[in-house]
Amino acid sequence: MSIISVNNNKVLGRIKPVHSAEGFLSTSVRSEIRWNRNYLSHIDELGMPYARLNGVGGRYGSNVFVDVTNIFRDFNADEFVESSYDFAFTDWVVWECQLHGVKPIFRLGVSKEPDHWLKYYYIDPPKDYEKFARICEHIILHYNIGWNNGFKAGIKYWEIWDGPDNAKAVKDNACWKGTKEDYFEFYRVVSNHLSGCFSGKGWKFGGYGATGFDLEDKDNYSKEFFEDFIKYVTNEQTKSPFEFFTWNAISQCPETNSKVADYVRETLDNAGLSQCESICGSWKTNVVDPSNIKCASIIGANLVGWQNSSVSKAMFNNFGMGSKGGIFGPTIEGSSIPSYGYYVMQSFNKLYKLGFQVESSSDDKDVYVVAGADVSKVAILVVNYSEEEKEVTLSTVDVPKNTGTMTIIKEVDADNMTAEERRNLAIVRKMWIDGPIKFKMTPNEVRLIELA
Repeated sequence: MSIISVNNNKVLGRIKPVHSAEGFLSTSVRSEIRWNRNYLSHIDELGMPYARLNGVGGRYGSNVFVDVTNIFRDFNADEFVESSYDFAFTDWVVWECQLHGVKPIFRLGVSKEPDHWLKYYYIDPPKDYEKFARICEHIILHYNIGWNNGFKAGIKYWEIWDGPDNAKAVKDNACWKGTKEDYFEFYRVVSNHLSGCFSGKGWKFGGYGATGFDLEDKDNYSKEFFEDFIKYVTNEQTKSPFEFFTWNAISQCPETNSKVADYVRETLDNAGLSQCESICGSWKTNVVDPSNIKCASIIGANLVGWQNSSVSKAMFNNFGMGSKGGIFGPTIEGSSIPSYGYYVMQSFNKLYKLGFQVESSSDDKDVYVVAGADVSKVAILVVNYSEEEKEVTLSTVDVPKNTGTMTIIKEVDADNMTAEERRNLAIVRKMWIDGPIKFKMTPNEVRLIELA
């Protein structure tokens, strides 16, 4: 028997936007979205709070999206002239973000080039750091001030490059063909310029999409890079604005990810950067097939883990249709079909909309629980992060005990379901509550209990 408890009298803080996305509009979505708005209607239901605009459009940003090299195509052009910029496709991404209530984290840099060993195009350090900074200034002017027929989007987070710590040897690095010292200087120039241009606006400048921390590996280059970078930006001679830090989680284990989050937070705090946000810029499952029920429990357990960790936000990779380990399966009859992970994200969003996290606990290390509440409702997400059936009893303090619903996300025989049945893999049941809430959970099952 697993006992979980919820105390509605003890508020712990806000439910965090840890069900955000890395990428937002993937290549597969881009190819289909012209004909089918079905995908974005699902995004509306998810309530995706943020999207880190990294990897949008796939490799090279499909030569049209987000990358500075796609917006400012000729580095020799005049950065003060409107015609030097091509905003068309990135405007579409930002417009879709606004339309669907998604706040962008805008990456000022270029996409990773996995085939760099054969030939690379855009991952050399910019030949003129000051000019690159001025180009970024005009990109921000376009999206936040309206310059060049632009927006007043109020984008708060501006991320300077992605993954400069991808590999220690320059020849092996798929994101930055320079040394770490090159990146440090580049960051100093760009961040100070942008911070100076937009002082008092409340916009944040940071970076840098750290490749991934392995705390068991004493030779982990990402740790070396990060710790040296922090020393650099806090040194009086090279001080630089560093208002948020993005980093990638390389594990699907929630406990491991929480330990990495603690390491990041401790490192920042010890350097006097307690106001610098720690943001997991990319996390994912290692399960290839999104129709595997394990995706549900991995995603659910990590949402609980991120909520209880020191990060302020977390970005899931991947929200694209049919993506490996993502939340959508293959399309059926021209429509994108949510998979198990989608309904877990949707369930967590119900906690997010309530606003506040209240105290919850579990006496079983494999049963994860998190609870959200407002003045009249409580929602509880329960995850069986194991391959065993669990008998669960919910104990509550000052929780509404009239009626409620229980949303069940468990393995089904999708191969023998109709297309219509496939469109909703979550089972919703009404409950009359006249005593303790008890239920059995199948392996990797996730449940959302809503009480009012």
